[in-house]
Amino acid sequence: MRKYLLTIVLLALCVAFIFIVFNLNNPGGEPPITKVIKDIAFLDTGIRNYKLDNGKYPTTTQGLEALIVKPTIGDVPSHWRNDYLPDENLLIDPWGNKYLYFFPGRQKDFDIISYGKDGKVGGTGKNKDFTN
Repeated sequence: MRKYLLTIVLLALCVAFIFIVFNLNNPGGEPPITKVIKDIAFLDTGIRNYKLDNGKYPTTTQGLEALIVKPTIGDVPSHWRNDYLPDENLLIDPWGNKYLYFFPGRQKDFDIISYGKDGKVGGTGKNKDFTN
């Protein structure tokens, strides 16, 4: 009975330790890879809604910031709204780097890219590149 109780206590301490370490490394509680996938989906939707309102995508120069602040350079949108994104923090990936935006895109109409944790092209795992 004592060994069983000791085993349960040690197991509970290990689980608590893992939970604490995970939350210290990721205060939002969401795994970074999950967050980057969700962020890119939000950004993709915001860009598509921008086009629905204004007839064209933001330029590369206007960037993703066009979803937060009305562009004043290039083709200034005529029907811009300030509700394309719920939060401007979505412009930063889970590793603190800005998401990149290119129009026209190389693989789609437009590209949204995070180069992962290392911020460099290529890689695997957390260093993998993520795109829309």
